[in-house]
Amino acid sequence: MEILVCAKRVPDTSENEIELNGDVRGPLADPWGNDRVSVELEGALDRNDYDIGWNAPLPGGGFLVGDRVTLELVFSAVREA
Repeated sequence: MEILVCAKRVPDTSENEIELNGDVRGPLADPWGNDRVSVELEGALDRNDYDIGWNAPLPGGGFLVGDRVTLELVFSAVREA
């Protein structure tokens, strides 16, 4: 199953796309008789691709914040009975 998520573009930001992979489970009946679908998505991005360049050097070398950002999304949708 493929899910396409669209979001409004935030002014003055990059237009890079982010690919998220994951699972869709359901629909399953919850304890209240509603149909529930769960969605789990994950992906990663390089924050420099989005002009998020802030960082701070560490006393022992290296930097406080890494360039790779991992995204994990977990949510559910419910159709009421």
